[in-house]
Amino acid sequence: MKKTSQLLGILLAGIITFAVAACGQGGGAPSGQGGQQEIQIAVTHYPVVLHSLPYQVGKERGIFKEEGVKIDRIISSSGGGTTVRSVLAGELAFGDVAAPAAIQAYLTGAPISIVSGTVPSVADSYYVTTKDSPIQRPEDLTGKRLAYSNPGSNTQIALLLSLEELGIDPTSVNLVAAGGLSEGLTLLNEGNVDAAPLLEPVYSDQRQDWKTIYHFSDYVPKVQATVLIANPRVVEENPELVRSFIRAYQKSVDWIYQNPEEAGRIFAKNAKVAEEAGISAVNAGVKAEFWDTAIYPEAINNTVKGMRMAAILEEGEEIDWEGLLNQDFLPEDKRADISALDSNK
Repeated sequence: MKKTSQLLGILLAGIITFAVAACGQGGGAPSGQGGQQEIQIAVTHYPVVLHSLPYQVGKERGIFKEEGVKIDRIISSSGGGTTVRSVLAGELAFGDVAAPAAIQAYLTGAPISIVSGTVPSVADSYYVTTKDSPIQRPEDLTGKRLAYSNPGSNTQIALLLSLEELGIDPTSVNLVAAGGLSEGLTLLNEGNVDAAPLLEPVYSDQRQDWKTIYHFSDYVPKVQATVLIANPRVVEENPELVRSFIRAYQKSVDWIYQNPEEAGRIFAKNAKVAEEAGISAVNAGVKAEFWDTAIYPEAINNTVKGMRMAAILEEGEEIDWEGLLNQDFLPEDKRADISALDSNK
């Protein structure tokens, strides 16, 4: 259990964020030799979350370099709020942030653009209880104390959406903001909640210590967990960097889908978990099509719906997708029909 606590302590809310800054140039301007644009990226809680894998693969396999992007180093970022502020201040070029955070920032007047999707899934997330719990199936959660990480987190949104799919009225349960994933499991072990979320790769590494109630993606296949946002200056002054980075990300994703076992070994090495756990986590991600730059209306709309259910998006607080979503850097088959997106009118 000590290993679980150590890993979960850095997973927190199950939300990955990263940022890209041109090395010594700011705003994503070209740097380096031979036409390579040298950048640094920061990934929240890198390298232990499943969201990290495309960057691990892209760097190790030289995919980013093939697209003219040299990743100088990958830094573990301290949090999404800090990254968003840095992107807006011009310190960082990109941010791979939780979709709810990007939407909320835009609604407060932040001049950001979503330029691609990254993770349209919560397939890395499971709901668990203790081995001796009387809870045997999802329907047994009615009337129970249910933990999620933090208000506005993907674990809260996925929990609310999955409860609805299960036919469980959220008002019939006691929802508890634990303050993080490890905190949720602590509350569970101490008997202060009846169930809590558990994310990969900890789930694959430690699943024997818990009773699995359900896999979130079994009930909510598509949720826009994270998106790529860009600083307006980068979009205007260095659009090719945006295109190159998105292409490299998608090529890394494609490689994962074609080579899941090798990708699992790369993940296990970086996340410092057993190889079997890394492969298991990646296989689950591949099965659910966890990573993708595409904008899926179903995923976006579920996120918006979950934000309403979590009361972090007020009814009628309109989302101007024409202003927030810039699909110019995506190939046609990765773009969404804007009219199909829930604007929360």
